[in-house]
Amino acid sequence: MRKSAIKLFVLVPMCIVGGSLAVAQQRTVVKPLDGYICMGLKTDKEFGDDWAPGSVPPKPGQPGFSGFPVFQSPTEGSKVLGYQVTTVFVAWPEDEVDGFIKIVRMNKEKAWIRKDVLVPFGTVVGKDGRMVKQKRTCTPVEMSDGTIATQIHGAYLE
Repeated sequence: MRKSAIKLFVLVPMCIVGGSLAVAQQRTVVKPLDGYICMGLKTDKEFGDDWAPGSVPPKPGQPGFSGFPVFQSPTEGSKVLGYQVTTVFVAWPEDEVDGFIKIVRMNKEKAWIRKDVLVPFGTVVGKDGRMVKQKRTCTPVEMSDGTIATQIHGAYLE
C-alpha cells in the first residue's frame, strides 16, 4: 500500500505539469484588425451625472460597478451581451445609431455601447484633475487563436 501511495504522489504532479504544458500555447499577433480603432472608457472623475437613474450600473469606482453594458443592438432595451471595463474596439469610420457606437468584442462578436462612455484612447485624469493625453498608441490586432487583443506602444505619463 505504501508503494501505491508513493506512485500516486509522483504521478499526480506529473499529470498536472504535463497537462498545463500541453494547454500552454503561445499566442502571436497575426495582423492588425482592419476597420477598428481603440478607444478608452470614462473614469469616475470624468463622469457627469447625465445618466437616467437606474439606466446603467453604478459609476466607475463605486461598489458594484462591473463595467459599461454592451448591447446586442443600438438600444438599451436590447439584450446585454456583457460589460466593458477596458479598451474598446470601435468600428471606424464610426458607426453611430441613436447615441450608440458599433464595437467588436475580443471574441469577435459585434455589439453596441453608449457613445457617451467613450473617450479617446490614452486619455486619463492627471494629478491636477484635468484630462491628459498620454503618449501611447493602441492597435487592435487579430491573434493566432482567433481572438482580438491590443498592441499598446508608448509611455505612460504621471
